[in-house]
Amino acid sequence: MFGLVWRPERAEHTVIFWVRSQRGSNMPPRVFKEKPSNIFCDDVTEFVNKTGEPEKHPDLYTNHIPKDAEYIILRRIKIDGKKRPNGDMAPCPMCSPNRFLDGDLVYVPSIAAAAVIGRCCANHAVQAERQFKIAEQKRYEEDYLIEAFRFLSSKRSTIRRARSIAEQTLAIFRLFRRDMHDLQIRLRAIKERGNSHLKLYEIIRSEEDETQDDYFGPAGFRGAGNSAAETRDVDFGFMSGTTALMNDYQPVRELNDVDRNIGFLNFEGDEEAAINFISEMTEGERRATVASLHLADKNYEKFSKRVQDCLMFFSPENIARLNQFGIHPLNHQPFSAEIKTIGPRRFVKFKEGRDTCNIPIDPDLARFDYSWEMIPFKKN
Repeated sequence: MFGLVWRPERAEHTVIFWVRSQRGSNMPPRVFKEKPSNIFCDDVTEFVNKTGEPEKHPDLYTNHIPKDAEYIILRRIKIDGKKRPNGDMAPCPMCSPNRFLDGDLVYVPSIAAAAVIGRCCANHAVQAERQFKIAEQKRYEEDYLIEAFRFLSSKRSTIRRARSIAEQTLAIFRLFRRDMHDLQIRLRAIKERGNSHLKLYEIIRSEEDETQDDYFGPAGFRGAGNSAAETRDVDFGFMSGTTALMNDYQPVRELNDVDRNIGFLNFEGDEEAAINFISEMTEGERRATVASLHLADKNYEKFSKRVQDCLMFFSPENIARLNQFGIHPLNHQPFSAEIKTIGPRRFVKFKEGRDTCNIPIDPDLARFDYSWEMIPFKKN
């Protein structure tokens, strides 16, 4: 005795396979009382991609279709000409036997059938094209939302955990800007004018040296104005974490933007609940939700990259580089930068003249998991 297990997600695939196996080549095409489902469309697309012969799909209508018949475009069809057995093109039920490689899978309500036809060979092609774009846009939006809803819970959790990171980063930035204001401005100028390149110049000899009787050596390089001098670059590399040099940086506000992009959506549930929730949306609600969730991804990417970049400014490697640059004898505005560890706590200390700044850095900041599932969205 055999038992049957009902699997809704595979039911139509099973029906398609069973019907195809039971029908002979002379059987009439499949009758569709309403627009075929996405599962059927996927089946036809896969068949055409594999064989290059839509006319041999047993469920498709291949007899003549009047050019004035109204139809609904279901999918774009692109046929690989190399798979055509005679090197010809596919026949179009609306016009000629050797017609196209780029066509459309369509549903023709008047004959309750689906067919693959060439493009722009029907009286209602423009109307069908417009309707197809609207339907495709809706499908893209619904597919995007179903995928995006899967990660809503984890994204909300990430935002909650990132709150402390944003607040600590803001405190670090403001302390450095307040206590080392002049130094921050000078380093910002290096970022903007010198592409963050820490470099000093040593004058090896000048025009005055060449006028002295005891000077020996090659002629100097022409400098600014009428002076001539030969210099040597002392290179310390590039600064990291230049977000810390911004005039105004607001990581908490940036995270709030992400929270606001997601927070308006009052949804909790599994995929079935998500499908029901999305299906009840109006066109305006659906498009607004897509736009907001897409913006949430972009805003989170901006937030996470900036936070990590800002904290890189206070990393041991960058602090060592800044210190070498700051204490070098050729630096006429000297400063020092060092990292001190007191127990489990780490401090970054800057000193310039009488100004001193001690910035506590929580080691957990470097261990935060910024993972966030970015959902791509295709726009028409």
